[in-house]
Amino acid sequence: TQGDLDLLHRTFITRIDREDINILINRVDHVFDYAASAVREIELLDVAADHWMTEMVAALREGAAALTEGLERFRERPEQAEPFATRARQAEQDVESLYRDALAALFAMDASLDELEGANQPRVLVAFIFDRMKRREVYRHLSNAADRLAHVGESLHDLSVKYA
Repeated sequence: TQGDLDLLHRTFITRIDREDINILINRVDHVFDYAASAVREIELLDVAADHWMTEMVAALREGAAALTEGLERFRERPEQAEPFATRARQAEQDVESLYRDALAALFAMDASLDELEGANQPRVLVAFIFDRMKRREVYRHLSNAADRLAHVGESLHDLSVKYA
């Protein structure tokens, strides 16, 4: 009820500003939103995972693990959270590098022509093009999840500086 919420707001005591908590929560939520969008598109578009997706997800997982560890450290020693915030931001750079490489490979004309050797049926050609478009969408959502992961890393960095 509204009374319970008012009581919570008056009694919830934390050494961290509520605004900082809110920013952190919203940024974490955005990571989940993009990761969920990638999963939904993989299912909806019926896209099989490839090595690019697998590598991007592994980098996202590493960044998320760094954030988890950083938040655990922050609880007791805020100054110890910074290296983990840096690792999370590095994960975003890793995913972005993979994303660019994946796009280059996806749209490389020579590789595409090699894959289509002997396929002169319009259905095969259209399916090939659609597959490329679908994969690009999934890659984009994984890249966006990594970008939001970096935002969480920035928040953790800010908190470690502010509360150390």
